[in-house]
Amino acid sequence: MQGLTQKFGTLMACQRTFLAGRSVNLQQSAGLKRWVEEKHGIPARPKKPQTPYLKYINQLRPNLVKANPNLKFTEITKLAGAEWQKLSATQRKPFEANFSNEWAAYLQAVENYKSSLTEEQKALIEDVKEQEKKKLAKKEIRMQERENGKPKRYLTAFMLYSQEASANRGNIPRIDFQVKLGEQWRKLDAATKDKYQKRSDELRVEYLASLKKWEDKMIRLGNLTLVRNDVLADNQAKAVASLKKKSVKHMMAKVMATKATKK
Repeated sequence: MQGLTQKFGTLMACQRTFLAGRSVNLQQSAGLKRWVEEKHGIPARPKKPQTPYLKYINQLRPNLVKANPNLKFTEITKLAGAEWQKLSATQRKPFEANFSNEWAAYLQAVENYKSSLTEEQKALIEDVKEQEKKKLAKKEIRMQERENGKPKRYLTAFMLYSQEASANRGNIPRIDFQVKLGEQWRKLDAATKDKYQKRSDELRVEYLASLKKWEDKMIRLGNLTLVRNDVLADNQAKAVASLKKKSVKHMMAKVMATKATKK
């Protein structure tokens, strides 16, 4: 029983660590949002210098665009990347030396930046970073749910009504049309609303059944972070109860065998 509980805990910990790691990396690359700096008067964080590869590509890009006006941005980038690969170590050396100097200056600028912040500004930055990590973690979860084919949530009664009415939107802006639908929905008689509600209830039953199958599959695959906590707890309780039942049966069998032997 203890081993089963530990298995659940270990799987959850591994998945959460993986997602947190990916989220932290994404958050760190994004940096502090500019609006936070402007709103709270926080000095702008120094920008990292371009790598030798990026600096070379950006220098070469204008000439490549001029010579190949019909190529897409990605195609131009591929051409520039191919040119970089052709450079010898000697030809790359000036770019690398320049980057080394710029990187040293950047590190010093970061130290100066950190020392210039007040304790309140530092606390605000950490708070914003934490919020960003949570947002990115949720985004990562949603992405994994889509990749693993999570059933789409059922439509509410109002959403079903809106879906039918959208065919008559015409040239009305979407926001204005939604406001109009809301007004129409409020004026609908109870019998008409009930029709949509019954259909929504049917869709909800179908959704929950599909969701249960999907979550059972995710548990079998070990994707526990994609499963609701109450479902995980229920499955763990059932697994423990089953283990206890098997243990009792095994003990009873041993007792009966012992009695038979004494006879």
